[in-house]
Amino acid sequence: MTGDTLAQSWRKATEAKRAAIEALGISVGRCLPGEPDDCGKDDLQHFAAYTATLMAQMQWDMFALSHACPGQGTDAFLAELFAHQCCVTTPERFAHIELPLGDQFAVLAQAVDEHLGDE
Repeated sequence: MTGDTLAQSWRKATEAKRAAIEALGISVGRCLPGEPDDCGKDDLQHFAAYTATLMAQMQWDMFALSHACPGQGTDAFLAELFAHQCCVTTPERFAHIELPLGDQFAVLAQAVDEHLGDE
């Protein structure tokens, strides 16, 4: 994949992530490279920021759902659906790789703890 093709691929993926955030009713600035409010970050950095935004929103939604329906097995239901989606959405080129959920969640939890400790 050439550099230009790779850059276009990141732009398309970044714009799709931004659209997903906006579909949730969250306002997102037009600050990608070349846009009116260009913030100086590249597409990959925006992709990471948008992914983190979606992950945080979904985490709070899962928390709210499990507390809105206590004792109804919501956590187990969410876990099963999450596991299913992880398998369904695995890109073909990663089919042989085990998803490192434990490691990823540990890094995320530590970052949240550190961030909350700063407040």
